[in-house]
Amino acid sequence: MNLLYCNYCGKELPSPDADICTQCGKLVIKKASQTSPEIYSGSEGRLSRAWYLLPIFFGIIGGVISYFVLKNKDSKLAKNCLWIGIIITVISIGVALASTVVQSALNVDNPLKQCINNKETHYKISATLEITIDGKKQEIPANVGFSQGCQRALYTLSNNGVIYAEWTKKYPFEVGHFLWIWNFPLRDMDETKSRVLVNGVESPDFIHTPLEQGAHYKVEFISKAR
Repeated sequence: MNLLYCNYCGKELPSPDADICTQCGKLVIKKASQTSPEIYSGSEGRLSRAWYLLPIFFGIIGGVISYFVLKNKDSKLAKNCLWIGIIITVISIGVALASTVVQSALNVDNPLKQCINNKETHYKISATLEITIDGKKQEIPANVGFSQGCQRALYTLSNNGVIYAEWTKKYPFEVGHFLWIWNFPLRDMDETKSRVLVNGVESPDFIHTPLEQGAHYKVEFISKAR
């Protein structure tokens, strides 16, 4: 006698003439190909597992889509997809928040990443800076280091070439730090042909030259476009 199996749950039917599965209660669709439970567990199983990819890759959005598409066909699979999407989204948010907290903790003692508005800055220095590009003097604008209510540790107050550095304790500020705060287009410069002079003497450290109180710095850049 040929055995028939339920299209939905794979349960063996009590007889070839059965119209309803006694296991899941769903209407049986009789096909000649349903003479083996492997057919159900193969193609249908692979299709069901494929739906899990949607919430895995798209989080709660993929879970919601899977839920509404599958809820009338397979409520259990629909709910599983929705829960997977929710869990993955919560985990992703948690990882992002943890990463932000860790980064903040690592940068708490980094003056290049902090605002100094509400800090007691015991270390304060100032120096003068002159910059040329291809022999042409460049203006250093006022208010470098001030943005959206945040005052950075390196800044200017006017365009007279005086730069200031402040922090809670002594810190090895460099010429390059100020250029970074300023968003100077260093990538457009040919560093192999450029140089930094401190009180008229070329520095071997280029932009890593330390900033010292009262010193005069001249940075002679040669652009890559020259």
